[in-house]
Amino acid sequence: MLNSSRFLASLAFGAMLATSSTAALAATFTGGGSGPYRVTMTDEIDGLDHHTAYIPSLPASAGDAKLPIFVWANGGCADTGNAYRYFLDN
Repeated sequence: MLNSSRFLASLAFGAMLATSSTAALAATFTGGGSGPYRVTMTDEIDGLDHHTAYIPSLPASAGDAKLPIFVWANGGCADTGNAYRYFLDN
């Protein structure tokens, strides 16, 4: 009985994940962020097929501003670069 309940819960969770897909990844998107610089999300990166980069859109007034690099991996099965967009562009 317990095993069948776990199985049904797993099926329900899998169905929820399959139907809650994010919008199709745009080639380039400039969006939010609560910091001083806007963020550009792009998947047009030479030599990095199937990767997405979140790059600060530095205005000319930023000069030679040095910013940290943050590396993020969705996991082995995720093929969406925008699933955590609202977290990564902030």
